Amino acid sequence: MTLLNQHPNISIILVQPHNPGNIGAVARTMMNFGFNDLRLVLPQCDPLHKESKDRARVASPLVENAKLFMTVSQAIADCQIIWGTSGKLRGASPDELSPSQAVEKILQLPPDLKLALVFGPEDRGLNNEELKPCDAMITIPTRDEFPSLNLSHAVTVILYEIAKATHTDVAASTPTLASSQIREGFYNHLKETLTEINFLDPLNPERIMRDMRNIFGRAHLDEREITILRGICRQVLNFRKRDGEK
Repeated sequence: MTLLNQHPNISIILVQPHNPGNIGAVARTMMNFGFNDLRLVLPQCDPLHKESKDRARVASPLVENAKLFMTVSQAIADCQIIWGTSGKLRGASPDELSPSQAVEKILQLPPDLKLALVFGPEDRGLNNEELKPCDAMITIPTRDEFPSLNLSHAVTVILYEIAKATHTDVAASTPTLASSQIREGFYNHLKETLTEINFLDPLNPERIMRDMRNIFGRAHLDEREITILRGICRQVLNFRKRDGEK
């Protein structure tokens, strides 16, 4: 079973949305993926219109509790990281990120940092003035012949990518990393095996073994992986033993 985590420190900001249905659809996708902070800047329609509530369905409370602002600056005032969004590349834009690149950066942020995702109006996207406070811009790749995404669809793509990367798989158990004692047992077994097949320099076997320790140390092996590797060593030694008895 997959458990989608909540994202209380990520705010979804819609700038001058024109269509109440889009506001409701955005609220619904936020509820789907665990986001609950919806902010509206100068909405050009009634956020509580019937169409908005119909599209939001059980996410209607997100619309009802959406914070209203007069400017983008006011909406992002409590956020430390500001990312705009657009389907179009702009020469004068901030750093441009794909959704997957944005997710990589999110995973590196301190958990208490507040991040704003700013989406422009349906008819034009974010203008240069609205892009000014943005630290970066997320661009969703689309076909050149038909580049524009519906507002709610763009929000869905980005929130899905974030949710996918930060979900918790409650069915999967976390592997137990091998202890120092278990690792040392493996290294001794590996040294015995490599000596048996004449891979190590008999005058200085530790030179290669140091490299082996570095290679496997970077892998952070768990107990199951150590068992598999020692099984390989065991088979090699058994094969050499049988071969020597012929």
